[in-house]
Amino acid sequence: MTAFDTEFSEAGEIESGTLHLDETYWGYIIRSGPEVSSTLQLLKAMAWLAGVGFYLAAVGVWLMPEMMFGGNALMMKGLGSALMVSIAVLLGWFARQGHVAEVQVDCAQSELREVMRDTRGRGTLIGRHRFQDIGAVFIDRTGADRGRARLLIRLGGSAVSVPIAQGRVERLEHLRDRLGRDLLEGKAARLRR
Repeated sequence: MTAFDTEFSEAGEIESGTLHLDETYWGYIIRSGPEVSSTLQLLKAMAWLAGVGFYLAAVGVWLMPEMMFGGNALMMKGLGSALMVSIAVLLGWFARQGHVAEVQVDCAQSELREVMRDTRGRGTLIGRHRFQDIGAVFIDRTGADRGRARLLIRLGGSAVSVPIAQGRVERLEHLRDRLGRDLLEGKAARLRR
C-alpha cells in the first residue's frame, strides 16, 4: 500500500487512516471502517476465555463421581456437558467473528463482492453485485462536517444502497471516480460480448 493524499499513486493504491485500497491481479479491495475498539477486543478475549472454561467444565463433569448426581447419572452428565459444550461453541464463534467488512471490486468477473474477514483472515461472502446491476456510485455527505462522508452504490433503479467506504469527501471523490470508471468499463465489455 502507498499513501493517498489527493491523487492516486502510480500503482493506484490509497491508504488514509481507516480507508485502504489494495491492488490485486483481478481488481482491488477497499477496506474502510472504524478501527477495532478496545472494548470489542476485550469482549472477544473474555468470550474466548469463558468458552475455554466451559469446555473444561464439560470435561470436568465426566470426572465427577456418579454419587454427586443421584438418579440417572449418565443422562445428567450428558445433558450438562452438552449444554456447556454448546455454550463454549457459541462463545468461541463470537470471539472469532469479523467486524470490518471489505469490498472487492473484481474487474475480471465484472462484480463487486462484500466480504467479512474473521480473526484468522478467512472471508465470508456477504453480498455479490454484478456491475450491470449497479445503477449509481455516489457520496453521502451528511457526515462530511465531521469528516465522515460515505461512498455508496445504488442497486439498479431502486432506493437500495450499499455502503462501500467512509472517510473524508476529498478522498472518497477519487475512489468514486475510479469505481465509476471501472463499472462503466465492465458494463461496456459486457455489451460488446
